[in-house]
Amino acid sequence: MALGLITAMVCLELDAVTNYQTGMTRARQQFRKQLNRKELALQDWQSYKNREKTKDEQQTESIE
Repeated sequence: MALGLITAMVCLELDAVTNYQTGMTRARQQFRKQLNRKELALQDWQSYKNREKTKDEQQTESIE
């Protein structure tokens, strides 16, 4: 009886650890996805600003 109770408690602890690790893995994956989205958005913004800067330079040259 005691051995069965100890076994059940160990199984519950292992299950809790597994659930914690799975949750942390999901949290890390979500964090990486958000970080990647932010990095891509920053790259898009920088590309846009560079295109605008190039357009302005071309317009300035054509006026002169």
